[in-house]
Order: sequence, then C-alpha cells, then structure tokens
Amino acid sequence: MPYSNRNLSFRVTVAFILYMAVTLLILTGSLSALLNRLAQTQLNELGNAMGAQLTETLKPHIINNEIISIQVILDNLLADTPVIARATLYSTSNRILAQSQRLTTAKTTLSPYISPVSVDDSMLAQLRLELDKTMVFSEYRLPMWIAISLWLLLSALLAYYLITTAMDYTRRIAKLNGSLGGDSDTTDAEINQLEFALSPFINRNDSAEEDDSLPSSFAMLAISIPNLPKWRAQLNAEHFTGMLRQVDELIENHLALFKGMRIHSRNTAMILQFDDLGGEQPVLRAINCANALLQLTRQLIAEQNIPFEMRITAAYRQPAIVGSPWYNDLEREECIERLIDILPLTGAWELIIDKKDLNDREDLKGCELDDLSAAFVWQFRDYQGQRQQEFHKQLEFLKATLD
Repeated sequence: MPYSNRNLSFRVTVAFILYMAVTLLILTGSLSALLNRLAQTQLNELGNAMGAQLTETLKPHIINNEIISIQVILDNLLADTPVIARATLYSTSNRILAQSQRLTTAKTTLSPYISPVSVDDSMLAQLRLELDKTMVFSEYRLPMWIAISLWLLLSALLAYYLITTAMDYTRRIAKLNGSLGGDSDTTDAEINQLEFALSPFINRNDSAEEDDSLPSSFAMLAISIPNLPKWRAQLNAEHFTGMLRQVDELIENHLALFKGMRIHSRNTAMILQFDDLGGEQPVLRAINCANALLQLTRQLIAEQNIPFEMRITAAYRQPAIVGSPWYNDLEREECIERLIDILPLTGAWELIIDKKDLNDREDLKGCELDDLSAAFVWQFRDYQGQRQQEFHKQLEFLKATLD
C-alpha cells in the first residue's frame, strides 16, 4: 500500500520524530544550562576555598623567604589536585616567585582565582590559582548524557511500538476500505475513506431524542425455508445441523450490522424485529438486511450444492398513540400474522413488502418495486442510485466479516 503524507502510520512517524527532535533540544538545552550553572558554582567555591587555604599554608614560607619550600608545596598541590592547571605566587611588585603548571590542550579553559597573602593588613604576595574549567564541566555533563541516552532508548522503544501499531491499523483500515469498495490509493486520509465507506451504517440523526410518550415504530421480517423438511431428509444429521448453524451465523451477523433482534419462530418462519433507533427508518434497515441475507445465503447454498431456498416478507408498523404496551404487543402480533399470511405470495429468493403504514413509495425511496395491488403488497426488485451504492458497501462489509 502506498504511503502518502496523509497516511496514518506516516503521520504518526513524522509526529513522533518531530516530538523527539523538539524534546531533545529542549531537554539538552535546559539540562546543559542547569548543570553548567551548578558546575560554575562549584568551581567558584572550590577556587576560593583552595586559595584561602593555600595562602595560610604559604604565609610562613613567604615571611622567611623560603622559595624552594614554596615551589615544592605548589608542585605537590598540582600532583594531588588534577583540577588545578596552574598555581603561581607573585611578589607585591608582580614578579613571579614560584610557579607550577601542567600541560594543557587548546580546548582547555582555565578559570583564575586570586588570593592575597597578608600579615597585619600588609600584603606580602599574591597567589593565583587557575582551575581546569573543562574538567569540572565534563564531570557534570556525563550524567546528563547518560540520562539523555536512557530517554532516547525508551523513546525509541515507544516509537517502535507506536509506529508498528499505526502501520498495522493502516493495513487493517486499507483492507476494510478495499472490502467496502474504497480506493486505498487516493491521497485522502484512510480514516476519511473508511468513514465515507461506513456512512451507510452510521445513524443520520444521532441527535434525535425519542419521546417516551409516543410508541416507537418498528419493522419486521418473516424468513421462511419452505423446503426445509426435504433438505433435512437429504442430509445426515451432522451436515444438516452444520448448515443450519452457518445460516444462523449469517443471520446473527446481519442483525448486528442492521441493529435488529431475533424474536421467535412462527409456523416454521423466523421473525426478526427492527426498532426505531432515531436514525434510518427501521423499514429500510429491515429491507437491507433481508436483501443481504438473500444474496449471501444463496451464495452459501450454491457453494454447498444442496437443495435450499429462502423467502422473506417485510412489514412496517407505526403504533397508535395510546401509551399502552399491551396494545403495542397486539399490533406486533397482528404484524406477525400479516407476514405469515403473505408468505405464500413470495417466490424462491424473493422479498415481499406489506404496504400498510407506508407512505406510498416515499418511505422506500431508492427501491425498485413491483405493485401487487390485489394483495396490497410490493415485490422488491432492486435498488436505485445512491441506495444501490450504500447497499453494495454493506454487502461487501458483510462478506469481509465472513472471510
């Protein structure tokens, strides 16, 4: 699958790389500034303390003019204290009395600290200590780089998980788009493609609020298998129950997609009910479910090469405003009886729709119907226009769930 600048996994990868780059800059800059300030504070305290201590040590030798002893003290100081790069003792006339230093590189930065050697407010000499600033700062930078390295390692593990997960979702979304007839090669975001492909399944009026004072409308399907006894006689018990189980699974998948429920069986016919959920009319969901069930079941039977046929009748009811659950149940019973009565009018793999409570053909806009006026029913033929495209997506989605 090609990756575009709108691809989910590509966007997650780019976003995480930008996050790591910006965070690394901020983290490195802030830690470096903080640790540099701490290192400078420690360097200043160390330089001042060592200068004060050393002047007290050198004071008797300066008074007695013991230059050799002073030189030995400075040499020992540099040997024992690596942070001191140079120690120099100057006379009051700024002449060097003694000096000790170690080799330094061009990258070494020295920080000078001057301490006077005085007796009774009279200055005898001046001590200059130059500390290796680079050494002190490097000791502070080591834990900083260790912390940043650990952060980079953990971030890399998180990035691997997020990117691989996003790539997996991208592949799955592309597969769904393909199964729903979407174009996975377009530059549009695959989430938008999926949302468009699933538009037939999304309630068009999610904000609609049901009025509890009004009885809810509903649609029903009666599904009949006229040659079920013959089919049962031709198959062994295991094959027969296995095929029935496959048909049951088909029906359950349809009910989950079209938001229906299984009621019970009546006179060898299975009854399904579709309540008004505030979105698409329940009669349209019932018709879509019936047609998808006819097509997929017929395909299943063709693959199994066994005698089988299915007939479906559909009806829609808008109960009277009486606020009586008992009355509504009576209307459901009457609706079921009507579905059973018109089943004989239905041919193999056909759908018949009762006209009662339907506003002529407006409620079934997009459906191609044949009028059987003598029985006050319509025979469903096919879909038209946008309705055909939506049904095709629903059918492809159901096929994908069965693979």
